[in-house]
Formats: sequence, C-alpha cells, structure tokens
Amino acid sequence: MVVFLPELLDYLGESFGIGKKILFNRSIAQIKLGVSQAIPIALIVNESVTNAIKYAFPAGQPGNIHISMHESAEKINLVIADDGVGIDPGILEKNTNSLGLKLLKGLTVDIDGEIEIVNENGTMIRVSFNRDQFNEFTALSSSN
Repeated sequence: MVVFLPELLDYLGESFGIGKKILFNRSIAQIKLGVSQAIPIALIVNESVTNAIKYAFPAGQPGNIHISMHESAEKINLVIADDGVGIDPGILEKNTNSLGLKLLKGLTVDIDGEIEIVNENGTMIRVSFNRDQFNEFTALSSSN
C-alpha cells in the first residue's frame, strides 16, 4: 500500500485540480495486503478523499487532508481526516445512510473491520481491521 496509495492520492489531486489549495499529509507504513483487502481499502481512501475534496472546503477554502495507515500489534489502522467544515451533524446523528456512508460501511464489512466517523474540527474516518493472513502473498505494494 506504500506504493499504491500515494499514486492514488496524486491522481485524485490532479483529477480535481486542487493545486496547492488542499494539501495531502501522508504517513503510510509499508504494509503488504492481499487483493481481498487492498481493493476495499483503496476504495475507502478514494471515497473519503473525494468527499473531503468536494465538500470539506467550500468556496475554494484551503485545507489539509491527512492520510495515515499503520499496523499495531493487533490491527491495521487507516485514518483519513480533514480540517474542513465537517459533515452535517444531522447526517451522523440520524444515522442517515447516504450512498457514500453506505459504501464506506459496506467496504469495511468486506474486510471484517470497524469504522468510526468523528465530526470534530473537520471529519475523521478511522477504519481498523486485521490482516488477512491467507492473502499476504498477493500483495499490491512492493518493498522498495
């Protein structure tokens, strides 16, 4: 993922033409994942970052999007956080399942993970999951 995620972030930044208005702060450990986990993780990052670019910084407001992925003794933790306007509290309080939230929750279920969405000084999405030991040899990232 250390190779793939930065490329995905570069692509998203170029696609939305963010220039230097929105900065990506990356802290991505060298973690090899099997395809069954790498694809859902890439889709979670894509959806979360795309939403942050589109909605967190209205009227061309500058901001930061922090993306981190690290492995602890028990879990792999992915965090996507922005310092933008945050999600409408009514959406989270009413547990409204917009298409984007349904997608994030469904992809997290696919990897037997847990998702937490916090709306404080922007939006933070944390996904925690166990490594799938059976697919470790079909990793998408390299060790260089």
